[in-house]
Amino acid sequence: MGLLAALAAGWLAACADSGYQYVKSPSEDAFFKVPDGWDLFEIRDAPPEDRAEPIDLDGPSPWTMVFDAAPEPSPAHAGEPAPSAPTGMAIVQDITGSLRDNVTLRHLRASALDGEADPKELALQGDPRIEMIHYEDIIMPSGLRGTHMVFNLKVDEDTWTTIDHTALLNGPTTKAYIFSVRCSAECYLAHRAEISRVVDSWTVGKDRR
Repeated sequence: MGLLAALAAGWLAACADSGYQYVKSPSEDAFFKVPDGWDLFEIRDAPPEDRAEPIDLDGPSPWTMVFDAAPEPSPAHAGEPAPSAPTGMAIVQDITGSLRDNVTLRHLRASALDGEADPKELALQGDPRIEMIHYEDIIMPSGLRGTHMVFNLKVDEDTWTTIDHTALLNGPTTKAYIFSVRCSAECYLAHRAEISRVVDSWTVGKDRR
């Protein structure tokens, strides 16, 4: 995941007495909510200290917010194969240059597996490591399009994890919006309703997933 810096997002406002923290992207075009007991981390690349900071020719770095329900929270949990508590991330990525020419919904679905493969394609091919629980194509009034899928992933001989992954592109293909939550299969069964409420809160523009 390339976590070079993690800043506790203490500045994020919570709605009083709602039981939830409301999180908004800097561009104010995406937001979501998580329970008050979950911790939030904004992920930023640390600039070099011994030289001038280079520009990114592919455009600005994505806005990435990690959330974690673990008793001892850490942004690193979002990169674990089967975390014991719900964890995940929200990403808003500008798409510029060569990326815009090549990005597809297939690439966004593959982000659920760190870009290695498209879970939908693996499931259609009968890969025994993938069990699709839910799949839907999304087309919203604003022109947003994408997919929402929930699937089990076998990470080793005795361990399964469950991933709830939403990936959206805007109409002009200039922005991607990704919202992903995961934890071990046992954890998902215990927290399924809570995870669904968090996923359902993911809103881009005026469109709720």
